[in-house]
Amino acid sequence: MLCKYLSKTFQNGFKCKLHKKNISISDCNKNCPDFILKRNKGIKKVSKKRIFVTEETYQKVFERDNGKCQLCGTNKELQLHHILYRSERKDLINEPSNCVMLCLMCHKKVHSNKHKWQPILLEKVKEKENE
Repeated sequence: MLCKYLSKTFQNGFKCKLHKKNISISDCNKNCPDFILKRNKGIKKVSKKRIFVTEETYQKVFERDNGKCQLCGTNKELQLHHILYRSERKDLINEPSNCVMLCLMCHKKVHSNKHKWQPILLEKVKEKENE
């Protein structure tokens, strides 16, 4: 979870805009009395037609996946991943059964080999929905 006052710096660190100092994510989440959760405003555009993932879809997937990456289990730098790519299946963009939460590193790994990871992620989502 990220605070709305937290911004990334060029040195791969974070800066608190409210307190005007460099800070780690864990210090911000645990020690700051002014912590306010950053709200998701939707995912950036997919194409020139501006197809967005709704906040409702994002929240459903986030809650289903317990706010953790479904491959490594971390809760940092989470991103919503479409198992069947948006460019291939525009009709499934807002379908939670086609989405999964992944951290930045796992998201890059998944995109490196679509044919390997699609069946694995589809199975994980199916297991989560049957719980």
